[in-house]
Amino acid sequence: MRQSTKGRLRRGLATLLVGGVVLVGLGGMARLTAPGDEVATTEERVLSVAVMPANLVPGYAVPRTFVGRIEARRESRVGFELPGLVTEVRVDEGDIIRKHQVIARLDTDQLELQRQRLVGQRTELKANIELARATRARQEMLTKQGHSSRQRFDEARFGEAALLGRLQQVDADIAAVALDIEKSTLRAPFDAIVAVRVVDEGTVVSVGHAIVDLLEDSYPEVRIGVAGDAIAAIAVGQTHALDVRGREVPAVVRSVLPVRDRATRSVDVMLTLRAPFNGIRRGDLARLQIDRSIAEPGYWLPLTALTESVRGLWAVYVADAADGETAVLERRELEVLHQEADRVFVRGTLADGERVVVGGRHRLVPGQRVRVAPAPDALIAALEGKAR
Repeated sequence: MRQSTKGRLRRGLATLLVGGVVLVGLGGMARLTAPGDEVATTEERVLSVAVMPANLVPGYAVPRTFVGRIEARRESRVGFELPGLVTEVRVDEGDIIRKHQVIARLDTDQLELQRQRLVGQRTELKANIELARATRARQEMLTKQGHSSRQRFDEARFGEAALLGRLQQVDADIAAVALDIEKSTLRAPFDAIVAVRVVDEGTVVSVGHAIVDLLEDSYPEVRIGVAGDAIAAIAVGQTHALDVRGREVPAVVRSVLPVRDRATRSVDVMLTLRAPFNGIRRGDLARLQIDRSIAEPGYWLPLTALTESVRGLWAVYVADAADGETAVLERRELEVLHQEADRVFVRGTLADGERVVVGGRHRLVPGQRVRVAPAPDALIAALEGKAR
């Protein structure tokens, strides 16, 4: 009898415990499924994504870069036209000099002595000519009077002519010496920058020995070999922006040579930079970019919008069927035609104007409901700026 009573007590306690557990579970479920809490949980599960419209464009441009080296328009190794001792060099490397400015001088002592000697000879000749002229006049008068022979008159006449001839020679010698003295002063042939100073004072130089190397101080030029059909986009007079050590420098096409290089099959284009050598150095590399237009309709998209697909294709998600601030995602298969640093040009099943998700693609699946927001203005402006 006692055992039966104890058994009933155990069964009653077990029933009470099970009922309590059930009541607690039901209370917890009631709290989890309260109407307000259900809405909040659903909203937390909706992912926010940034979108931008896909704009169909008729084509894209493939940039091609060609490189050339900057040179001065004129470069001269300047030297004297006659030998001599250098007594003065008035310029140094890096100096900016103007046309006709004195660069250096030679010793002219010997030339000055030679000129003085010739001047003395000329003075003597002038006196002899005066005497010969007077003698010829007297002989002419005596011959007419019959007091002198015709031979004497001819000797006087031709003697005066010979002296006049010698005077012309001396005058020419004096002019030659004066010219040599003038050429003993070396002057700049054009406005220039002194690139190299070759000799110093006290050096005995020969004819043509370089004293300085000069670079014309004007707008430099660059020769760029343009290969392939890109040469068709270049014409004389066009202005192009060259990249010189990260600096954009405008340049005008001066000439397009009429021949192709046999080895490289490129055509040399001569451009004149619209900037002086200030900040630009001879030997710097200049890069010319030529865009090749390809007529293939498609879309410019940021790289962040693409996700990998199958068979070499790519895909993007578009936010379709907008319902307030939310939309349902759909997948579009694409082919990448051209890629640059941070953008791609694509074609495929994407339609003009569809809103493309530009980020967070690794958390997205087709059919997912998302909250949409416009892409950052900086991203859209950068993409549109490059597309232009």
